[in-house]
Amino acid sequence: MNQGRWTAAEAMLRDSLQGGPEPGHAYLLHRFARSQPDETLAAAALRSCDPGSCNPWTAAAFAADEGDWDRHRSFVDYLPLRADSLAEAGDTLLARRTRLTGEAIEAYGQLRQGDASGARTTLERVQGQVSPERDVTVRLWLAEAYEAMGRRQEALHWYGLLLDGDLRSYAHYRMAGLAEELGDEDRARAEWTALLVNYEQADPDN
Repeated sequence: MNQGRWTAAEAMLRDSLQGGPEPGHAYLLHRFARSQPDETLAAAALRSCDPGSCNPWTAAAFAADEGDWDRHRSFVDYLPLRADSLAEAGDTLLARRTRLTGEAIEAYGQLRQGDASGARTTLERVQGQVSPERDVTVRLWLAEAYEAMGRRQEALHWYGLLLDGDLRSYAHYRMAGLAEELGDEDRARAEWTALLVNYEQADPDN
């Protein structure tokens, strides 16, 4: 997350303390700003979030990161039930996306437990079929799955698909490291340079 995005997320977190941080912003703090003092507030918000009362995407991902597999499973089990309710109400598109969301967060659990290959299979199937904002995270998880499998070129491809969004700084960082591992010094230098430029040009209001 660039400095502008961190400042915005921090402000939104502080502004929402009365009612508890919004889970999506809280997860960004947890995932990409662990050195920041408010990360503990983000973690508290995500731990107190239950199926049916919050954003299951971020809360389930957080549970997987913490290795809280019972809690992660509660979200995975909840989403198909939610999808059935939406289908019965006639919202078939949202029902389908909700079901695929459950499959994606289950796959992320597989990734965190060491089954990168199994996670990759599911994530590639659902990629492009969940909501646009969640699809960005699916691409991130695919990059991480390929990286965990030692398939660096494919990981570079998926990280490269993050360069036009909020995760571009992280993508440049991971791509620089992968290029170094592949012995591509020119590519690594270009990615490190892009990361520095992105940081220096960060808009604090964006």
